[in-house]
Amino acid sequence: MNLVRIRKEKNLTQEYMSSKIGMSRSGYAMYETGDRQMSAATAKKIAEILECTVDELLEEDDDQGEAHVQ
Repeated sequence: MNLVRIRKEKNLTQEYMSSKIGMSRSGYAMYETGDRQMSAATAKKIAEILECTVDELLEEDDDQGEAHVQ
């Protein structure tokens, strides 16, 4: 998943992202590590914050596994 890469390219922190979507930083971090699956609504909100498409957000990185959305 490109979530971490895109967030870092925008110079945004996990704290910023978590506050924008209304959850704890640790909960948000679980999306980045793949320990938590995001809903379609959450993926859309994150994509809006990062100014990218949901497809761009969820595309696989070369070294990563498949991205999942509930």
